[in-house]
Amino acid sequence: MQKRWYGWYYHRNEAGWVLDPTHLREYRSDGELLRHVNPDQFLVRENVKSPIAYPVADFLLRRLRHDAYAYRKHTWLRALRAAKVRLPGYAIWELVLERL
Repeated sequence: MQKRWYGWYYHRNEAGWVLDPTHLREYRSDGELLRHVNPDQFLVRENVKSPIAYPVADFLLRRLRHDAYAYRKHTWLRALRAAKVRLPGYAIWELVLERL
């Protein structure tokens, strides 16, 4: 996952403010991530970043301390889940590596 300098989210762990509390780190640049890839062992075939968008309803349910079961109980909530907001400063980062 890529995190820009302005990216912020509401989970905190040893890495700081993170999108997911299970993340050990969130990389801010290609160099920060790719320094972990040994160029003598791997060739980077693809390096793709895609924007992240999450349902507004998920955020609200979390704040109200409801679980995902609420979606099964309320059809209007399922419809509300279709409304998504892009998280500024974050992207899904996918690397395809080829072993040399």
